[in-house]
Amino acid sequence: MALPAPVGGASKSTRETPSVRDMITAASEVTGLSEDRVDALAFGTVESWIRLRKDALKPLRPYYKWAGTSQSWRMMAIINRRSGRLRVDINDAVAYRTADTGARWRAEVLESARVRGVLVRYAWRLDRKDYKQLAEWIIDEAHADFGPDAAVRVCMERAAIPGPGEPEPEARCTWEISR
Repeated sequence: MALPAPVGGASKSTRETPSVRDMITAASEVTGLSEDRVDALAFGTVESWIRLRKDALKPLRPYYKWAGTSQSWRMMAIINRRSGRLRVDINDAVAYRTADTGARWRAEVLESARVRGVLVRYAWRLDRKDYKQLAEWIIDEAHADFGPDAAVRVCMERAAIPGPGEPEPEARCTWEISR
């Protein structure tokens, strides 16, 4: 049975992401309700849906287990109106930037499914401690390719996603680590 599972969708960390806060603010402006009220209605609905879904699927769990068809991960995530792109500068030149056809250093690794999944989390949350470990690994790889004296800067660029026909906004770097 295909019932969307907003697993983690009601968590405090999800509620505080900039994208979710922007949507709550926009809904507040459109409806005239306070942001607190919109938040309570939206997340109350999500929490009710999670309970309803759990009850509806309970009789089917033995079949899922027998058939091996349970899905414990989300296929869809919340819409994020702020993009995050990994950027690697080597000797003051952009060597890699996500989705930049002119900056492709190590793209086959940095755009692989496993790394891409990690980078999405870094783009959304500004308090990830593991980012430093990833950035240090990227710097080590750059030094292996360009020599130990290469100046390497790794950052996560963030910018709002433009609407149709709008120019791409200036990105700002977060998570900046240099060596």
